[in-house]
Amino acid sequence: MKQTGLSRSHLLAAGLFIIVVLLTIGSSTRREGGSMQALLQDATARLTAASTAGSQARCSRTPTVRAYHPSTWEQEWSAAATQDAIEKPGRLCAMVAEQPGRVQEWISGCEQQYALLAGNQAGSSESSTGGRPGRLLMAGEAAALEMPAKQRQLQQLVHDEIPKHVQPNELRLPANSKSVNVHSGDVFSHFEWIDPCDDAVIRAPIEPLVGHLRDPRTVMCDPKSKVPVQSREYMFFLGLTPAQFNRIYPGRRLLMDFGTGVYPSSLGWLLPRYKALGVTFDEIWAWEAAEMNHTKYWEDVPASLKPKMHLYNEGLAANPTSPYHPIAIIKKHVRPGDYLAIKLDVDNSPVELAFMNAIREDDDLRALISEIYFEQHYMHRDVPFFGTSGKGVSYRDMLDFFQGLRQQGLRLHYWP
Repeated sequence: MKQTGLSRSHLLAAGLFIIVVLLTIGSSTRREGGSMQALLQDATARLTAASTAGSQARCSRTPTVRAYHPSTWEQEWSAAATQDAIEKPGRLCAMVAEQPGRVQEWISGCEQQYALLAGNQAGSSESSTGGRPGRLLMAGEAAALEMPAKQRQLQQLVHDEIPKHVQPNELRLPANSKSVNVHSGDVFSHFEWIDPCDDAVIRAPIEPLVGHLRDPRTVMCDPKSKVPVQSREYMFFLGLTPAQFNRIYPGRRLLMDFGTGVYPSSLGWLLPRYKALGVTFDEIWAWEAAEMNHTKYWEDVPASLKPKMHLYNEGLAANPTSPYHPIAIIKKHVRPGDYLAIKLDVDNSPVELAFMNAIREDDDLRALISEIYFEQHYMHRDVPFFGTSGKGVSYRDMLDFFQGLRQQGLRLHYWP
């Protein structure tokens, strides 16, 4: 990889040159009463300053290369998801049920992400540790963490963030959760950056695109299950340590919620989880097309968030090129190095797909989006609750769409 700034070899050569010059003039210096030790100290100081300047020049470059690597399971799933197989009622659920070990690893890995990262405050703009980027704990290392303590910490964050009269979805963090190597490549897919400071590879795990892209344990596939269809506990957030997050995103933390509903149902679920991982947003935008009770909405919003929030009780413009479309805000307001998370679920497929297609077709726009949560409607007998809103979109269309956007570098989750 081509790099800028002073390399180590250049600095060493400069240092040797300085020493040779000093040795050459040494006798003259002594005759004139000068101090060789003082000259050497001065040369050392200059060399150290040059080395520091060169290092800072190199390390001011943030990792920008994003590549997507689907897991072994995701690749096997994509190959097996033929049109004949996936259109049979219940077949998608049955194919997932044939992999109980992988399902358990998937859910356990998502459950432990808070235990692995919450204590480190990943992504906090005040928590950059400097030096080489850190890493997620590997299998076995998580056993050293005190899981019950982490569970209490996470629950306390929820209670601090959400008013007492609000009942958010429960945050599950079992005390006996099995430690999982989320970097094995078998279950979890991952995104990859190259750090220009030291050529280190940064990998961020993400849940695999298999099944209906939802929680594989839901009642949709198992009538006896107590896991609701809209469970969100299958998503792997961030996947970065504090140092990694701050290397990749040294700027602001921004969130846009399209289809915010009432505060507890969307932002009230997202924000405590981000906060548990150390990410506190600097600015938040929320849109809702349905008529809102503004007084009730703002009653549910924590006082600390109100100065940061922009609430729009209106629908999204159908034309993504409109100056009133949120894309215009993104292009005007978001800068490289910012962390921008988007949730898109407005239950209007034409508007949603126009938005997503604009992201797919615009490299510059896509580069400004760090993470996105999107529910795409599609036609399948296992998902009758979509009605006709997914007309013209098959399961395979949806799967290919998500895979394609991830391959373009977009960290995309299926929002239930």
